[in-house]
Formats: sequence, C-alpha cells, structure tokens
Amino acid sequence: MVAVVFTLSAIFLSPILFMYDMSWIIGVRGVAVSLPLGIITTEIAYFLFTKGLIHVPSSMAGTLSLAEPLTTVLLGVFFYNTIQIYS
Repeated sequence: MVAVVFTLSAIFLSPILFMYDMSWIIGVRGVAVSLPLGIITTEIAYFLFTKGLIHVPSSMAGTLSLAEPLTTVLLGVFFYNTIQIYS
C-alpha cells in the first residue's frame, strides 16, 4: 500500500519538476542537501513508524495515520510560520 501511495504521489507531483529550475540538485551542494534530507526524514522515519506499528492495535494505527497530515500542517504553521495565502 505504501508503494502505491508513493508512486501516485510521484506521478501527480512530477509536473512541478518542469515548473522550477532543478539544475541545482545535480551539483555537489544539491546532493549534499537532498541526500541527508531523504535519508533522515523519509527512510529513518518510515523505518521507525513501521517498527512502532508492531506495538499498537490496527485501529489505533489507522487513527494515528489519519492524524499525521494534520499534525504536519500544525507544526509547520506554529513552528515555521508557513501560512501561505494564494490569490
């Protein structure tokens, strides 16, 4: 199921790659920034999330998974002041 979500996300978000200049990611600095972000924020987080699922019932895991996007938005708004208003 996770593979399906990531694949669909990549397909739907891929047009954004053509909207912005992505040449910076090919350089040494781009790799130095994007590689640790990918490993730390994605790989380690999902590894710990999967290991934690062993210790909770499936109903609780489902509820917590639904709360994850809301938590992400709230953390972004309150800690990083990332309110974006499109007009």
